[in-house]
Amino acid sequence: MTNTSTQQTRKRGCGEPLDGYLARLAEAGPEAICERLEELDRELSIGRATKAAAGLLVLGSLGASASRSRLLALIPFAAGCCLTQ
Repeated sequence: MTNTSTQQTRKRGCGEPLDGYLARLAEAGPEAICERLEELDRELSIGRATKAAAGLLVLGSLGASASRSRLLALIPFAAGCCLTQ
């Protein structure tokens, strides 16, 4: 990738309009679009991590509440409340 295409595929700045960024990315070609999509796939957002952790917490505590104490059922309730934001 050349310096020009690297400049064209850099991430969008805060003040940059979306249509300008998309036009610049389209000018860089299909390889630049694929590269950017791969970057997005690798990023792990806080929201995705929170939802995954809450899901594991819900499943684990439901299993524990079924086998040990019904009081443990409060844990999935709390995790569910976190997911409803």
